[in-house]
Amino acid sequence: MILGVVFSAVLLAATHQHATPQKGMRTPTVVFDAKAQAWRVWIDDDHVLVSTSADRGKSWRAATRVTREPEKIDANGESRPKIALGTKNEVYVTWTRSGTKPYTGDVRFARSLDGGKTFEAPRTINDDGVETGHRFDALAVAADGAVHIAWIDKRDLDRAKAAKQAYEGAALYYTLSRDRGATFAKNRKIKDNVCECCRVATAFDAGGKLLFVWRDVMSGSIRDHALVRVSSNGSVEKVQRATADDWKINGCPHHGPAVAAGADGVTHMAWFTGAGPEGAGTFYGRLSADGRPLGKRVRLTSTVNGHAAVHVRGSHVTVVWKENASESGSSIVAAVSKDGGATFGPPRPVAATSGLSDHPLLVAAHDGLYLSWFAAAEGHRLVRLES
Repeated sequence: MILGVVFSAVLLAATHQHATPQKGMRTPTVVFDAKAQAWRVWIDDDHVLVSTSADRGKSWRAATRVTREPEKIDANGESRPKIALGTKNEVYVTWTRSGTKPYTGDVRFARSLDGGKTFEAPRTINDDGVETGHRFDALAVAADGAVHIAWIDKRDLDRAKAAKQAYEGAALYYTLSRDRGATFAKNRKIKDNVCECCRVATAFDAGGKLLFVWRDVMSGSIRDHALVRVSSNGSVEKVQRATADDWKINGCPHHGPAVAAGADGVTHMAWFTGAGPEGAGTFYGRLSADGRPLGKRVRLTSTVNGHAAVHVRGSHVTVVWKENASESGSSIVAAVSKDGGATFGPPRPVAATSGLSDHPLLVAAHDGLYLSWFAAAEGHRLVRLES
């Protein structure tokens, strides 16, 4: 199935919530709590800030500063601050502090145990003490309160270079806290040879295991995607191949995947490839619980800058992506499936801007699904897509 780029003028029952553009704001990321209060983290003036909204983004309360001292922060669409909520009023935040050398950094973590009123001093999560690449962090909190953090790490690349050994890409590292972020386990390598500058996607599957999905570096410089499941006790299952485009490229496209997990065990993915059976583009596809492709994949768009996001609830699958992305403007387009991703309705525009903009994000609340999108002209907005 192929989704075209000629759009209906009808919005997906979208209600646009506009925020006043904020000078210095970069890469806001949003989650909702159980009461549909929005929590937003963003970067501004070398600081990490958190704020909340009780009216779905129409207004935001005064921000709380997470960082005590200014830090140079690596913030872009693929590498942005993350926020997750605990089970006992905790608020967790991660981000990447830039190093003094290009493409280096540290994964930083801070927690609040009083519902976001105050944050403890930030800590560095990578434990090697080496100035190298520790970037593109991913944060998730399990139902039992376990805090999971993964990131892309170049410590093994540096060792290989020093030993004059071949090494492609970087490695995927991981750690876990079972005491509300007070301490973390020793850094653990999940896999060597992963793409060095693409975001890592996360979702919890029907059994409560955490999925990590990333762009992998496979034999012959193939840069397709892989996934792994991690239990709350930290046990890591076998890495599986998730896409099979056979895109051979000696470099990073800076375009990571998106993932959502259904209650039926099906994994839903959206990703970009520069080559494959149907050529370049952004695609949607499904995997069974045992990793087999389900049905035909769907071409979402042929644009290079799609940066799709995906969400599943019951039999409803929503995918959003960016179209016509340029300095002069872009639009966010959505397509919805009501049969678990087997077929999709026509794509429809749900937001647009006349200037530069961030990647689209999908954020679920108990009262509906929202698009979170930041644009230079309009600022950050939440757009309700469906109830």
